[in-house]
Amino acid sequence: MNFIPMHLQGRCSCVSCMLALTLSLKNITKLLESVIG
Repeated sequence: MNFIPMHLQGRCSCVSCMLALTLSLKNITKLLESVIG
């Protein structure tokens, strides 16, 4: 029974990690644009 919630948590953390990466990439592009501009 312990494996099921752990597996679900792994999936959720993976999704949140992907969202965090996309957000950080957007922030980096904004910083680069502000520096270049």
